Amino acid sequence: MPDLLDSDIVIDYLQRQPAIRLQFRGFRHDGLSISAVTHMEVLDGILSNVDSVTASVDFDEFLMFVAVLPFSRREADLCARLRADLRRRGRRTRARYLDLMIAATAMTHGLTLVTRNRDDYGDLPGLTLVRAHGDGDA
Repeated sequence: MPDLLDSDIVIDYLQRQPAIRLQFRGFRHDGLSISAVTHMEVLDGILSNVDSVTASVDFDEFLMFVAVLPFSRREADLCARLRADLRRRGRRTRARYLDLMIAATAMTHGLTLVTRNRDDYGDLPGLTLVRAHGDGDA
């Protein structure tokens, strides 16, 4: 199953964290993608960066080998259902709305979500996760 990279993975990759770079080699590059939400989060960080020109070039190079999947009505419908289900189960939704949008993108496209942030995704039935290992992980 192809992979959808979470924002934390893309950020770590662009910051040249060795553990993510090493693990990245093992990802299937055919079908590797990010969501439009991840694109927005990463670009927002780049625009706040002191060296935004270099960061923009690095991100543009990264985008040459990943697809950016839209957040369309199909993803929005699923995201609303996920949020409603979480609220019924007494789970938090507000602080993780971007994560839920990313999860809905992975689910509607039948992708495995690669993340280090399992806390925001582990309670979503039907979402396939792969945990990435960052430099700070044991």
